[in-house]
Amino acid sequence: MLYRCLDGLKPRFKSHDDSIPANWSLWSTKNGGAPTLIGSYTDGYSALRSGYLVGYDIPDFHRRRKAGELLCKTPFDRYECSGSIALSYDLTQYVAPNTFHYYHTGTYGKSNWYRTADDLKAIAPQLDLRLVQDAAAKIMSESHDTLTFLAELGSTREMFVNLLKRLLRLDIPKNLVSMSNAWLEGRYGWRTFVYDLEDLNKALSRLKEEQKSRYNKSKRFVYQDLWSDVIPFSDQAINGYFVDTNTVTVSTRGSVTADIDIPTFSFNPVVTAWELVPYSFVLDWFWNVGRALSALTFITLNTKYVASIGYSIDYERERNLQVSSWKTGWSGTYAVQSKYTGQLKYRIPCHVPYTPYLNVRLSDYKILDLLAMLVQRK
Repeated sequence: MLYRCLDGLKPRFKSHDDSIPANWSLWSTKNGGAPTLIGSYTDGYSALRSGYLVGYDIPDFHRRRKAGELLCKTPFDRYECSGSIALSYDLTQYVAPNTFHYYHTGTYGKSNWYRTADDLKAIAPQLDLRLVQDAAAKIMSESHDTLTFLAELGSTREMFVNLLKRLLRLDIPKNLVSMSNAWLEGRYGWRTFVYDLEDLNKALSRLKEEQKSRYNKSKRFVYQDLWSDVIPFSDQAINGYFVDTNTVTVSTRGSVTADIDIPTFSFNPVVTAWELVPYSFVLDWFWNVGRALSALTFITLNTKYVASIGYSIDYERERNLQVSSWKTGWSGTYAVQSKYTGQLKYRIPCHVPYTPYLNVRLSDYKILDLLAMLVQRK
């Protein structure tokens, strides 16, 4: 069902490889009577590129998209990388008085710096459909939840009355219970009220605008990892080590594009009933019922939509050789520098889920909220 849009389409495969050598290797020996005859060896490769693309071509894609047709988000798998390496050697070996061997040498394996698509796939994230659900819920947030706003007017009025009483009494929070109450009231009373007013103002502004019929929303989760590795290295001339600096950025993205008639003001009793359940917002921290109800509303509005889930991995590695010591009889210069940059992108079409997912993501503020609630319970 998810791949009906691929009927009649043929997969496309494209690859390119600049013949990245497996090794750089050059040995030359010259006997001489004085070290002044030392030469030098420098070699390097830059802008080496390799990659592939597996995807599907939709006929007349640009013309059909420009005409407003809602086109499928086809699957694709793409890998691109580039690399550069520079090697420089200028080595002399002392053999006996007035006898020297001159070596211009270098062997540096491709595996030392190059990362394949399979290497990146090994760290690929799990495709989390909650992001697709969140994207659909973001589309529904374009409609003002008027019923919930009206249902909470009573508690809003009570919040204003209590604030006025405290101001008249000059009542300042003096103990842990009163401070926790003020914290929660600010977070889930006044802050929510301000957001409600902003949403209402946006809804009233949309009444003057031409109503959209197509919405495109996405939700992204990004994390980055940075680390360094120290790798011992030794050959006939030196003792040393490579210092690798690695940066990996992983992004998972859920996307929804929909042709949908969203009401400016919505009256959804199911969503309102959930919002009025005591501490429902706390349950949403662990089990995203609220998002699931919004996604269910999105689906039931006779929505025509396309959705996708995918990830992007950006990997960067820099390597430099550090010489610790020269072995007996050897002298000269010895340098190795390399850099690899790779990107792997993957996407597949999917549906919008409407069942709740486990959603345990606690921020520092939410932890403070939980502590404040525990203080009130005592």
